Amino acid sequence: MAIEKGSGIEQLEKLMDLQERWEKKESRKMYFNAFAQFQDQKPVIIKDKKVSFTSKKTGMKTEYSFAKLQQIQKQIDPIISKLGLSYAFKSTEENGKLTIFCVVTHDSGHQEKTQMSAPMDTSGNKNPIQSIGSTNSYLMRYTLCNAFGISADEDNDGQSISEKPLPKLSEKDIEVLKGKLIAVTTKEKLTELWKSNPSYKVSKEANKLFTNRGIEIQV
Repeated sequence: MAIEKGSGIEQLEKLMDLQERWEKKESRKMYFNAFAQFQDQKPVIIKDKKVSFTSKKTGMKTEYSFAKLQQIQKQIDPIISKLGLSYAFKSTEENGKLTIFCVVTHDSGHQEKTQMSAPMDTSGNKNPIQSIGSTNSYLMRYTLCNAFGISADEDNDGQSISEKPLPKLSEKDIEVLKGKLIAVTTKEKLTELWKSNPSYKVSKEANKLFTNRGIEIQV
């Protein structure tokens, strides 16, 4: 219609910009609608991996179970694919620290990114390659859980990692959290979201966002 009315290039560019912003807004709404549906359908993750070892230093025996990355993927992939969601992992390494990004994409184009960093896991006399593999697997598992609001298993397989200070939430992380909070409609889902990322407990901004929803957070 603008072309038929003889609108100039500047007017057409403004209209295209308006259309682009509208499409991004609609894409974001579709993403969080799909995310909300996943929260209602997500399965209880089965812990399929058992670990048992005795400390050489203390002689104490430790036993625990956790869900492997493949097990988590097996349970959530069929659900998220039906909702138009997908995910991919990216990584960077700097100064002996590995950072994993879990990028979740809706088929409308909107993306959200969750990241987590940790030093290489050198526990248990691991060689350099094993250290990278252990840290990579740990971070992929937890960024995936955090991205989809899945309660992380209570485990000790990342002992050398969990002993480090929890990563601080960036401004981007806070914006992602705000988006996730939009999709939460019940107190139970809000509590699950709170527990899904340990970093929320050490972030004043995250604490404020949760308490503003009228929920008393138990740290």
